[in-house]
Amino acid sequence: MRVFLFQGVLLLSASSSYANTSESFNRSTWNSGNAKLMSGAMVTWKIFDSRSDNIYLAFLIPSKTNLLLDGVPQWSIGVANCKNGHRKFDFIFDTNKPFTVEEKTREAFDFTNDFCKEYFNSFSDSDYYKPQSIK
Repeated sequence: MRVFLFQGVLLLSASSSYANTSESFNRSTWNSGNAKLMSGAMVTWKIFDSRSDNIYLAFLIPSKTNLLLDGVPQWSIGVANCKNGHRKFDFIFDTNKPFTVEEKTREAFDFTNDFCKEYFNSFSDSDYYKPQSIK
């Protein structure tokens, strides 16, 4: 799983379509895009195969604990399955600022729930949600 996560992140980082505040789901496609969620989090996603349930994500959740390098907030990465709720993240934040593991875990789960809800509302008729045929 870590290899797939790493490959997905490399492809996302090579993309010029990072999310910004003017982007929304209606300007993206079901298999790749970027948006600003209602929560203020920004996300870029990519699906490499409609038969896969994995959506690879790069995201930035506004927080007092964001890690800044040369004044630039660093994005986190993850893989989410909006069909069954499974998720895996490498959540980047400044560990020198006060935080709790529970707080950061809740932020990541809330982000995924918000993303999957908005993704479903925008792309419920996409190939991602179509039943797969038995081969």
